[in-house]
Parts: sequence; C-alpha cells; structure tokens
Amino acid sequence: MRQLLLTDELFVVRIDPSVSLRQMIAAGHFQRVAQQIKAARFIVPSNAIRDIQVSVAIIEQPRRLATDEVVVALAGLGKRPLRIEELLAFAASLQNGRLRLNANALGSIWRAPGGEVYVPSCSLKTLRSLRFLKLEWEPAWSRVWDCFPCLSIEA
Repeated sequence: MRQLLLTDELFVVRIDPSVSLRQMIAAGHFQRVAQQIKAARFIVPSNAIRDIQVSVAIIEQPRRLATDEVVVALAGLGKRPLRIEELLAFAASLQNGRLRLNANALGSIWRAPGGEVYVPSCSLKTLRSLRFLKLEWEPAWSRVWDCFPCLSIEA
C-alpha cells in the first residue's frame, strides 16, 4: 500500500549557497519565524549555485506518519526530502499562494537538548496573509495539512 503520492507539478528552484540562512529566510517573506531556526543549528553546505527540480509529495492514507516512514516512502518513489536551504528557496519561489500547505524539510532535523526531534516547516497557507517558518515536533505529519517537497535521490 502506497503511503505518499507525488503531485504532477514540478517546481524549478535556484539554490545559491553564497546566501546566508538569514538572507534565505528574508527572501521567503515570512511574517513569523521561530527563534530556534539559527545558522548554528542548521548548517548549509557550500555547493555551487544550482537549479533543482522540486516535486511535492502528499500523504495518501488518512493517518499520521512518522518522519522515518515518510523518508522511506520518498525513497521508494526515488526521492529524498529537502534540506532547510532547499525548503527556503522553494518557499521564496512560491510567493503567489500556489501551494497552501505546510511544507516540511525532513532533510534537516534539529534535536533539542531534551532529545525532542524538530524539523523546519513553512506554512505556505495564507492565513490572514501570514507566512510562518517554524519548527514542527515529530511525528506530526497528517494527510490534511502536510506536504513533503522532495528531489530525485541523485540530486
């Protein structure tokens, strides 16, 4: 039984590693940003500027999935989850409200001092025209609100 379904739309996104995490967040035009999202917690690799093709996966079954289950299901589709820098570039490219879900960067995990696992998540919904960049506690993935932007495994 499949757990994730890939949507038909591909998004071409430019990743520029010379841009700091703070600048990436600013480019996303978020009105609210979780203070725990800091460069010290989420290291952005320094690669060359590159264009990526982002697919979006949604949960097909009406149940909650743990992060590990989503990552395995993505791999079964030949995909890997986005890291935070890829998610921020993706969010910055979607200023027009084309995707009205929570997009989660399962490729960038932060473990809090107490051992809790959090992943960056951006609300692309237009709730009173506000965009949020937050940390979501895992496991919190449901069919109703969450989507998982992803890349081909070789990307």
